[in-house]
Amino acid sequence: MVLIDLRQLEAVDLRAFGRLSSMLTSRKENSRRLVSRQAVLRPDGPAGAIADALFAALNQPCSYCSFSEVFDALEWVGVHDRALVDELERITGASSVCPPIVRALHKHLDRAPASTAREAAHHFGVSQRTLQRRLREFGTSYQREADLARLEVAKRLLRMTANPLKCIALDAGYASPQHFSASFRKHTRLSPSRWRARHQK
Repeated sequence: MVLIDLRQLEAVDLRAFGRLSSMLTSRKENSRRLVSRQAVLRPDGPAGAIADALFAALNQPCSYCSFSEVFDALEWVGVHDRALVDELERITGASSVCPPIVRALHKHLDRAPASTAREAAHHFGVSQRTLQRRLREFGTSYQREADLARLEVAKRLLRMTANPLKCIALDAGYASPQHFSASFRKHTRLSPSRWRARHQK
């Protein structure tokens, strides 16, 4: 069993994937004996879609599937240990380099997920334009970070509470329950209720 975590991938270098393809092709025989299943944790957006297609095209001799959730990936390769999921998330969080402005924005959005870009800029004592420019310097945007923050708040509430989905949508900063459901499906490929059934403690 192999788990490949690409969630920190922001761009795809086709030359690097070409080298990876050559390396994996040269080790095909060993892979056939040692690996029966390969799970890939993909990031959201175009980089994730491209990486997913490239890994599928490598045509490994084992079963292949991609996931956006650690728990689902581990379950597919036959690991059902929730403590391992928590440890993987801790390692990923510790290893990712997060610029101070993005880290501060994450803290702000965790406390106030419904914040607009103007409200967040006011919180930091800068103009909205300055906040957006600083975020662009690190390859992100207010909308992207707000979407991810709301998703994390929603996941936490789904996992830790029995609150109705309507309440979770509002508490996580979504404009409506419909927007919550559509955004949640886009990022996780699951409805909020189905995700809750799999992950609730």
